Amino acid sequence: MNKQAFFHQLESSLSEVPETQRQEWMYDYEEHFRIAEEEGRSEEEVVRELGEPQSIAKDLLLNYRVTVAEEHGTVPNVFRAVLAAVSLGFLNLLFVLGPFLGLCAVVCALWVSGGALIVAGIGFFGSGIYLGGGSILQGLFVGLLLSSAGVLVCYGMVKVTRTFLNLTLQYIRFNTKMVKE
Repeated sequence: MNKQAFFHQLESSLSEVPETQRQEWMYDYEEHFRIAEEEGRSEEEVVRELGEPQSIAKDLLLNYRVTVAEEHGTVPNVFRAVLAAVSLGFLNLLFVLGPFLGLCAVVCALWVSGGALIVAGIGFFGSGIYLGGGSILQGLFVGLLLSSAGVLVCYGMVKVTRTFLNLTLQYIRFNTKMVKE
């Protein structure tokens, strides 16, 4: 493979990355070729040393996705980073995606339970007012208690979710280092 084919494959593999970042990476690899040319090495030799463009692109894309997820800690960005890590190999399917999906299910279940407590509290509160009689005070207090517990669970889940996303990104970085070694 020559320099032209290498850059064509690398650039097409990095099409998802913003233009400025992609151009910066392309410049870095052009420098490799320039330095090798000054040393008298052939393009084919440099391509062999660098490796497959698709493999390089996967590594660059993973690092980019993790960096974006760390800067903008949103759930979609973390999902993209996880998917980029999974694309590195079959074992990552087991060691990244498996635990991630399992823990996502737990986090989602806790969010649902917090929401259910809020809805149940509103229901008890409403039934206390609607039914009247001796159950007014009881319905109001039970409703207030359940709704308050639901709000506290949801508030705690905001912190748990942020921590989960940060730990996921740290685990992806650790796993990537282990795969490269």
